[in-house]
Amino acid sequence: MSPRPIIFDLDGTLLNTLTDIANAANFAMAQLGQPTHPVADFRRMVGDGADVLMQRALPDDQQALCAEALELFKQHYMQHLYDNTEPYDGIVELLGELARREHPIAVLTNKPHTAAVQMVERVLGQFPWTFVAGHRDGIAKKPDAAPAIDVATRCGATPEVCCFVGDSNTDMRTAVNAKMIGVGVTWGFRDREELLAEGATHVIDHPSQLLAIIGE
Repeated sequence: MSPRPIIFDLDGTLLNTLTDIANAANFAMAQLGQPTHPVADFRRMVGDGADVLMQRALPDDQQALCAEALELFKQHYMQHLYDNTEPYDGIVELLGELARREHPIAVLTNKPHTAAVQMVERVLGQFPWTFVAGHRDGIAKKPDAAPAIDVATRCGATPEVCCFVGDSNTDMRTAVNAKMIGVGVTWGFRDREELLAEGATHVIDHPSQLLAIIGE
């Protein structure tokens, strides 16, 4: 059998981006005179795209500001992508081993496409990525199955042989919808119980544990 393709989420899975995302969101809130939030609160706000993040960060009675907040967020975030962002412990070693074993590797994230591609190239560009897919206008976002199936096709595989690795309920729903093997990770933004409840086939606590799963 050909090496199994591995499709990764980005934020909370490969890279710890929480502080930089929180800072950009709070910049947008402050510019609009709205309340800001502790960094830890963003663990439950992220995962469904920048537009949804702004909806969650704004008070219920200030949703009309979403479009303006989104532009402010993007402006700040693109200028501060790497202030605090770095790979999680064990990720570089895992990706190196996957490359050695010739597993196709890809990224599927709801982060804006330009930011996703730029970030992977700069922080993890030493690895042979088959495809990096961020959110683009007119393209469905996770947990819709369509973008995940598209990435599987680009990896030369059918969805059911692919592992989808992520840290959130959105990621596990994506795996279920696309009929992929869902691998939840506990080092990101959500906990084990939520990942299992949303359909994770496996849950791992360290990147190295993925190697045992992909041999199954």
